[in-house]
Amino acid sequence: MNHLFLALQAVVDQRNSKLEQDIALWDFLSYLIRRYASNSPSVRSLKSTRAAIMLACDYLHAHYASDISLDTLAAIAGLSRFHFCRVFRKEVGVSSGVYQTQLRIAQAKKLLVQGFSITKVATATGFYDQSHFGWHFKRQVGVTPGAYVSKTAIIS
Repeated sequence: MNHLFLALQAVVDQRNSKLEQDIALWDFLSYLIRRYASNSPSVRSLKSTRAAIMLACDYLHAHYASDISLDTLAAIAGLSRFHFCRVFRKEVGVSSGVYQTQLRIAQAKKLLVQGFSITKVATATGFYDQSHFGWHFKRQVGVTPGAYVSKTAIIS
């Protein structure tokens, strides 16, 4: 690096052409970028944080019907609870709890279309009871589970 800096300084001091100065500057900056960008903690941290959040998302996909604590998800991601909450929302766009509810509702819609009863769907997707399920379903889908079944039956 020292020789590149000295070469850059010599080109500038000798008042060489603008092209020669640009080339020397380009060589120096290219070296700095190659040397330090790949080892940048922020780049490494960003990649590892994304990977950690993906691990938590994969776990949520596999266990959407289970009661999963924030501590569990943070431990899977290898992050503190606070950092996990902040980074999860930034990467995914919603909190981990909302994301899990979205996964549950998506699965519930599939099961309802397949003809399962609302009570069985509520239990199978991890809701406490049919009322709890109905409230979340209507909030996310815009209609009750029964209306959704009727609507999809008409379309089919």
